[in-house]
Formats: sequence, structure tokens, C-alpha cells
Amino acid sequence: MHNTVGEDYTPIERLSILGEDALDEHVDPSDRRAVTLFEHWNEWSTKIPKATF
Repeated sequence: MHNTVGEDYTPIERLSILGEDALDEHVDPSDRRAVTLFEHWNEWSTKIPKATF
């Protein structure tokens, strides 16, 4: 399967689209964690009502 990446994508979107093989060859562990967070953001994040911290 050939994945194409447009110039208008952010770097993290590009890495996410390219897949695991590209991650193994081109990124360090910090970048890999960032891609994992990006890919799972909607699943792992929680929307909370307005709050004061």
C-alpha cells in the first residue's frame, strides 16, 4: 500500500500517514510517542465542563 502525504499536512500528520515502517526508520522515541498521542487523541482525551484550576 502506498500512502501519499500532501504538503499541507503537519509533520505529525505526515508521520501518522506514513505508518510504522516510516517511524522505525526516521524518528526517535519522543517523536514516536507524539505520533501515538496524535493517533489516539480522541480516544484518550476527555472533554470537561468549564473549570477553574
